[in-house]
Order: sequence, then C-alpha cells, then structure tokens
Amino acid sequence: MSRKTSQLTKFAEFDIADLDSATKSITQNPGNLGGKWIALRVDGSVAGIDSAEFEAFDEALAEHGADNVDVVLIVDSKESSEVLAAWEAAKTDAPASVLAKLPDVDGKACRYVALTGKQVADSLPTKDSDEDQLSDKDRKALRTGITNFVRENAEDVRGARAEIQAAVTEQSAAKAFSGSLALDSATDRLQVTCESSLEDVVAEIDLSSDPTGTPDNPVVVEKLQTERDSALSEFAAASSKGGFGKLLAKSKIKNAGDQLLAATDSLVGARASELIEALIIKAEPLLVRARTDAQVREFDRAIADLAKATDAAATNLTQALGIDSGAIERPWTSGTPQPRHYVVAEAQVLDQLDLSIDATKVPTQDFEGVYVLQAQHALSAAALTANLTT
Repeated sequence: MSRKTSQLTKFAEFDIADLDSATKSITQNPGNLGGKWIALRVDGSVAGIDSAEFEAFDEALAEHGADNVDVVLIVDSKESSEVLAAWEAAKTDAPASVLAKLPDVDGKACRYVALTGKQVADSLPTKDSDEDQLSDKDRKALRTGITNFVRENAEDVRGARAEIQAAVTEQSAAKAFSGSLALDSATDRLQVTCESSLEDVVAEIDLSSDPTGTPDNPVVVEKLQTERDSALSEFAAASSKGGFGKLLAKSKIKNAGDQLLAATDSLVGARASELIEALIIKAEPLLVRARTDAQVREFDRAIADLAKATDAAATNLTQALGIDSGAIERPWTSGTPQPRHYVVAEAQVLDQLDLSIDATKVPTQDFEGVYVLQAQHALSAAALTANLTT
C-alpha cells in the first residue's frame, strides 16, 4: 500500500519469535506500549513459537496491559507495514473490537486479531478535468477532419464547376449561366449536408493524429460573389457576338472565360472556407462533449473493473498464519465469528465501488490505491497454541 504519510503511532511492534522481549516490555513498561494496539510479526506461521513463552506473554498482558492494550494483531512479517497501515486507517476512529473484552471458556481474553490483506490497485481511476475548450493541436485536428469531410462531399460542386469549364470551352454564355446557378445550388446543398452530418463527423475525428493541413483563411464571400457575377456578365457579353465579330473577339472571349473560371474558383474556395469555419464553431462543443462522455464511460468501466477485482481479492484472502480459530470455545457464541473485511481507498472512488462482498468501506486520504484487509477477530491464546506441543 502506498502511503502518503509514514507515521504509525498506534502500534508497539514485536517479532513473535522474540516473545520474551515483548513480555518484559509489557511487564516493566506497561504505559509505554506505543498506543492501544500491539502487533506481533509472524515469519510465515505461528507454528514456530514457544507455547510457554506465549502463555507468559498472554499472562503479562492480562496482568499489566489490560488497560493499555485493546487488541494484539498477528501479521505476516513480509506484509506487516501494508496490513498495519490498512488497520490503522480502518480503526483510528473506532474501537478495535468489543470482542476483545470477552473471554473464552478458559477465561482467556479474546484479544487477538489475525490480519491479512492484499493490494488491489496501486492507483485509482481518475476523471480528467472537464475542459470547455480544445487545445491548439485538437483544434487543428478538428479543422483537418472537417476540411477533409467537406472536400469528400463536394462532388456536386465539382460537377457544376466542370459545367462552367465546358461552357467556357464552348463559348456558351447560356451554359455558363446555367453552370453558375447549378454551382450555387450545389454549394447550398453541401452546406446542408455537412450541417446535418456534423455529429457523425465529430464522432469520427481522431484527435490523437497530427493534422495534415488547413484551408485558406476565410474571405468576404459577398465581394467574390460580385466579382464572379461581373466576370460571368463580361463572358456573356464577349461570347454573345456572332459571325465575323465573334471571330475577331476570340482573344477577348478567352480572357473573359479565364477570368470567369478564376472568379468561380475563388468563390468556391471562399464559400468552402466559410462553411468550414462555421462547422468548426458548431463542432467544437460537440467534440468537447463527446470527449467528456468518453472519459466518463472509461472511468465507469475502470470503476466496475476495480469493484470486481476488489470482490475477488477479498473472496480469495486466506489466513496463512497457522492459526486455528476453531480451537476456541466461547461461552458467549456458537461457532467462530466470521472474518471481517475492510476496503481502504480514497473517498471519491470508494463511494462509487459497487461491491458484492460484505465489507466496511474505509475512506481515507492517507493512502493511494485500493487495499483489502481481512481481520479474524475474537481469538484467544488457544487459537495460536492449538497446534503446538509444550
């Protein structure tokens, strides 16, 4: 468990292999136990402890430590820091166990608690901060995506422009007028098509890719519209002559046709830029919303996965310390009290974990990640010495 603070102030810690030192400390300095909890570190199993030394330790607690010690925690040495940190988080503001004050049939206090635990996650799912604006790179990628979409859907515009090209080649004013009207209509249809498909376009834009280019800056469309209309009129005037006059005006007709095509292309480009700029303004909030929705979905999936992992971790915890909780006879209950589970995590994530296990949620700011603690309460000395021979 990753701790944000490093002080454990509630524990007097001893190695269970050195019970003699622990007993002397309790006997000689009962007021200096370091708090209301004693932790006995076990190297793999309690099987190696000396039963006589443990009985002396238990008697010293009964005689000298009853008022100073709430419970004695049995923890695996390799996991003691993580397990004790989780216990401290769970029990700082609550009594460890009222069961510790109750005796077994031999009058021995059920003051021992066997602890085991598991780190479920080192870090917690987080939601990115909600931003109402895109970065410069995102905005460029958005521009590229919309520009490409407009270009891909401009087939009617390209067709109408080709009609004007053919009219210029044929020196036909009527066809040039017809092509220009078709071009304006195609451009209007393109705008409607792009606006109606905007949400789908936004959904497909990949902000992770590098933008490939941007269109020209928008210019005043009305001015270019006037220039196109003027060029169209000049072409019509030059090409409307017939016979020998048209032959003499061939160069003038060509120049007027070239000007008409140039003015047409400028108008098409300006209208496309204007359309793209308008679409970007409309698309940006859609993209921000889509990104936020995706982040929420990802967060919800991560929380659901974390809840499943937490359930699995708690379900699979076993007490591997060689403690026989069934060896105790308790006059105040039938059977062995079930282990309790605690889930320790930061409050904002813990509140959202939908767990199927019966566990006490422990909100804290002292740790990072999620930790599951299992506590087998109400153990007397008999549980630790049941498998020992004197």
